[in-house]
Amino acid sequence: MEIPNYAYRLRINHDKVLRDLEPGKILSLLYQAEVFDLDDKDEVKAGITRKKQAEILLDKIVRSGYQNLVKFVNALQNTQPHLHRLLQEPVHGEEQAEGDRRINDITRQLYTTSLSTHHELPNCINKALRPKIGNTDRGAAFCQPSDALPPQDEGFVKPIDWNKIPSHIRPDSKHVYPMMSIPRGIALIINNEVFRHSADMTEKEKQNEELEVRLGSDADVQSLETLYEALDFKVKTERNVGREKILKILDDVSHEDHSQYDCFVLWLMSHGQNGLFYGADGDTVPIETVRDFFSNANCPSLSGKPKLIFIQACRGKRREKGVASDAPNATAPQSPQPSTNDDLSGNANGEATDKGFNFQVKKTIADHADILIANATISGYAAFRNMEKGSRFVRCVVEVFKEMAGYEEILGMLTEVNRRVSAMGEVHEKQVSEPSTTLTKKLFFWPGLQQI
Repeated sequence: MEIPNYAYRLRINHDKVLRDLEPGKILSLLYQAEVFDLDDKDEVKAGITRKKQAEILLDKIVRSGYQNLVKFVNALQNTQPHLHRLLQEPVHGEEQAEGDRRINDITRQLYTTSLSTHHELPNCINKALRPKIGNTDRGAAFCQPSDALPPQDEGFVKPIDWNKIPSHIRPDSKHVYPMMSIPRGIALIINNEVFRHSADMTEKEKQNEELEVRLGSDADVQSLETLYEALDFKVKTERNVGREKILKILDDVSHEDHSQYDCFVLWLMSHGQNGLFYGADGDTVPIETVRDFFSNANCPSLSGKPKLIFIQACRGKRREKGVASDAPNATAPQSPQPSTNDDLSGNANGEATDKGFNFQVKKTIADHADILIANATISGYAAFRNMEKGSRFVRCVVEVFKEMAGYEEILGMLTEVNRRVSAMGEVHEKQVSEPSTTLTKKLFFWPGLQQI
């Protein structure tokens, strides 16, 4: 008996389902079935219209895997039976779409350029080609995004380009982190834009420590949310949170069960000073405390998995200066960077700094393996933020990941981020980002690819 290809049926009947779906009738059932958590429910409810809520719900469903799709269809039987009946009807071409086409496409993509050097298919493809997998006559280790509804930002991240990836690098390679789960993992964004003074500060301290509004940071949040959703992460965003809430958020997420995920991403965006991260209440959190929440000992379900921490904040007050390049035939960067141009007039090109952030990351031990920390700037120097477009570092990360995630591993992408950030700004307002890493394998995001 063939397993129904609900993803393909939903894709073909998308307009009909979108027209009739009543999210309010099904949200509670999806929550009870553990398809959605409270954050998912709130995100759906945030849609202004019924149609927008339905779009959000469908997009989240098709990204959450086959088992959750089955639960969604079953929930329709109790709430909107006519939609349940619609999705029970086989669709012409779904069998080929689910089995043969997927396997043929994958094997052709993976091995067209390397058959002369590979005599054995890797385990993931051998499994896909077996005549029986569970109760279906066809199966595949990977499913392409064409088997599901197009995401809201289809094409935001360029797809995998196997021709640019060395033939010995594949999703199941020994020295490559597994990155096939859907979602890949949690991407937590903490952005503090507006600040208030700590109740414990004296009047003099308040005068010396004036934390300005981080204008432009909301643009950073929006672009990061779009990026990580396109990379199949479950995005959670926290805005303007104080010290105690920051600690609780980090403690809660470190104690979540990440066993079904392959990665974790954390973005910290705020002011800081002397190795301390500012909460919106003016109180501080040591950056080492943030890091240690996700050590292999403190977060065992992420042990051996990549933990990526990105920090958009200054690490001092000095401003990087530019110098003329003596490289042969040195030219300006030619890569298109429409979102990294500082063309606002006045007030240092409309940019501000996240002053005073100074991280001192101690030499790591095995407990802190598999962690990458990417700073917006080097120690002692300022990081710039355009008051309309957002920060240089975030803009470059988003642009580079959009362009290169389909064929480049993360350290190669961050090297390109360094280059682009360094090329921006006037001679007295330069900046260069700085990643540090204890990663033990290569990390590719494999956009659009998933394991079932």
